[in-house]
Amino acid sequence: MRLDPAIDRRTARFAERHFGFFTPDEAYGFGHTPDSLRTRRRHGVYEWHAPGVLRVAGAPRSWQGDTYAAVRAGPPGTAASSLTACALFGAGTPSLLPHIAVPRGSNARIPKARVHQSTIAAIDRTRIGVIPVTAPARSLIDAAATVGRDQLCEKVDAMLTAGLTTHDGIVAAVRRIAPVPGRKGVPALLSALEVWAPGLTHDSVAEARLFRLLRQWGFPTPAALYPIRDRTGTVVCEADAAWPALLVALDYDSARHHGPRRDEVDERRHAAAEALGWTFVSVDKLDLRPGGQARFRAEVGRLLRRAA
Repeated sequence: MRLDPAIDRRTARFAERHFGFFTPDEAYGFGHTPDSLRTRRRHGVYEWHAPGVLRVAGAPRSWQGDTYAAVRAGPPGTAASSLTACALFGAGTPSLLPHIAVPRGSNARIPKARVHQSTIAAIDRTRIGVIPVTAPARSLIDAAATVGRDQLCEKVDAMLTAGLTTHDGIVAAVRRIAPVPGRKGVPALLSALEVWAPGLTHDSVAEARLFRLLRQWGFPTPAALYPIRDRTGTVVCEADAAWPALLVALDYDSARHHGPRRDEVDERRHAAAEALGWTFVSVDKLDLRPGGQARFRAEVGRLLRRAA
């Protein structure tokens, strides 16, 4: 019996919204039968991608799609996790194979994926589009067990700069998920959060890295995004980092926030702050790289010693 073309169209529309993938049960809901699916596979229209997951032949491939397919191949409650979840949130690059978390005790063997057994509470779940994923704080906790400190700090800074989670949100997740000390990666994660302690905010990953370097060099922690006011209380300038008692401030120069059209405005604001006795140190991305840190470190140290 010839299959109604509308069934293929319904299947195609669904697959288009789901990276080219669908399950047999979903296909049955569109009107397919086991025989019609076998016929379509035999003619190269559909193909198996993973156990229980079909793919429209020729559909564009992507790491996000492979992640979605791996999640769908898992048991109910499966979610993208760890490095893959972080990448979906824009914090870092995706791993070669998608990381997925399945409910603890599941007998899940999923090809083309790194499978972790874990209990994930509802509060630690969300979605990015059609992909079930662990929430940002939980994703960082899982990723902390698999990456080095520098990569972890970059992921933390990217997540918090984007407003996806907070210092307190991550600490609360750690207490909820790893209440017993000793979980791998948790000490490193809590250490990475030190520059995001309550009262410290940063508007870029580079500025968070700046605070990490200052802390590493033993300098006092500056105030972040500090408003410099004149004698009437009017804000004349906002410093990316400042030691108010010493009247020393840092200004991170990035193309995104301080492009050519902002130079003149910034110069006027700096001049107004300098008229009040403040000293500014300009910082750019080269000053934060290992080969360029010496000059910046020496200048900050000299100013802090002179002002003390």
